[in-house]
Parts: sequence; C-alpha cells; structure tokens
Amino acid sequence: MHSPWVKFCGRERNDRQAKEMCLTVKEARLETGEFMAGAALIEPAGTEQKMLRVTLPLGMQLMPGVRMFIDSDEPRTGPYVICLPNGCMADFDVTAEFIAKLKQGQNLQLQGINAPGQVASYLLPLGDFAKAFEGPPTDPAQYEQDLKRQRDERLRNLPK
Repeated sequence: MHSPWVKFCGRERNDRQAKEMCLTVKEARLETGEFMAGAALIEPAGTEQKMLRVTLPLGMQLMPGVRMFIDSDEPRTGPYVICLPNGCMADFDVTAEFIAKLKQGQNLQLQGINAPGQVASYLLPLGDFAKAFEGPPTDPAQYEQDLKRQRDERLRNLPK
C-alpha cells in the first residue's frame, strides 16, 4: 500500500530560530501498516538547496548503501546517514532538473541489499507527486484523522 504524496510545512517546535521547511512525502507500507520504504523531498525556506531523504526498512546491509532512480534513469547511490526504529535513511542533494523528473516520472525506485544479500526494491509511484509538490500544504491533524479512518476501514473489511 502507498500513501499519497503529501506536503507538510512548518518549523521545528523546539528551535525558535529554525527556518520554515516543507516536506513532500510518500510511504509504502504492508497491509498490516508496517513501514517498508519512503521518500521525502525536503525544502528549507530561503534556499535553493533541496534534498531527497529516502528510508528503507531495518535489516538492510549498510554497505553499499542505497540506490535511487526514476524510471529507467541512471541510478544514484548514497550511504545511509542514520538508522532509527522506523528504518535507515540516506540523503541525496537534488536539483531543479531532478525535481522536474519527479514531476514527470512514473516511479521512484529505491533499492538496498537485505540481510541475506539480495537486492530489495521498493517502488514509489510518482503520479500524484507534482500536484502535492506544487499545491498547498496539508493539515497534519486532518491527515492523521484520514489515515486512522482508512486503517479502521481496512481492519473492518478483513476476512474473519
């Protein structure tokens, strides 16, 4: 299951000097809700610099890192920068040209090497990326309510 691409904007609550930042985010999860992979385009206010943070599940081999590419483009490889309980993350600096490809592409593919040494691939469809990226931010509270409602609905529809 994939979440839609969603845009959130705000600033770090605990840092009064933090700049406004927008994240355009998508996740892939199992039917159970378990996180599988995700991507977040991070845009700090007042700068042209943008970064794509990709997250793969725990259990990936840290070397050789993550491969990321759009459709049949040449893959980019980056090292993991941190692992947290929800997964391991790698950051890629991206250009306006790359963002244009995200807007026009079909799929963002993320790859890592799992514990047994096999390539684990995760596709994040890009069909609704441009609309989210160019549109207004989503209200986080409303988004959480919508997710909870969808989860509850899926649980009700599970075979008994």
